Amino acid sequence: MRVGERLHIKICSTGERLWGELVGFKQGEFLLVWLHNLITKHKIVTENNTVTVRGMNVDYQLCGFKTTVSKIIIKPYPLVFLKFPSFFEKLHLRRHDRMDCFLPAQMLLDGNEYKTMIVNLSQGGARIVLDLNNSDISPDQCEGREVYLVFKTANNDKEVYAKSFVRSANNEARMALGLEFIELIGESHAIIDEYVSSIKEYSTFK
Repeated sequence: MRVGERLHIKICSTGERLWGELVGFKQGEFLLVWLHNLITKHKIVTENNTVTVRGMNVDYQLCGFKTTVSKIIIKPYPLVFLKFPSFFEKLHLRRHDRMDCFLPAQMLLDGNEYKTMIVNLSQGGARIVLDLNNSDISPDQCEGREVYLVFKTANNDKEVYAKSFVRSANNEARMALGLEFIELIGESHAIIDEYVSSIKEYSTFK
């Protein structure tokens, strides 16, 4: 796992689930996690709690481990120290060939439309980068939500409509989202398949 990665934390004793962000670590000693809602959840998250932690990186590898809470800090910043795990489990989730591309698209969320660029695509999902003008939206608003992605490929004039689940969100130079397609509407599946296959064919000539 890398600094800046979003983490899903489940408290084993209660089943309570929280979202956090890895902000630091000392190899073999501890992980430092920022929990933005720790102030309201401090009675639920306590020292010596056993927790299950999961996070997904931009390569769609799900990492998971079980550990304990060693220290909690409420002020000036809501931080949790976790004991460094003895091992990480990794599960590669990608089931489809994913090809790099640059396709303009629109993302629909809560009745709003956001301009994006698809930077890689498969039948199972996509990675998109939001336009710089979308300053009114944050990773917290997107992760774990359902969105619609609308776009056209270079070799087909018909629009693709993809109902999607936001698996990951990060905001470094620009905000990027990892999407899993839940439903491809109409001819969308065939259009994506044709486009990805054509990119794959030409990529052999690199």
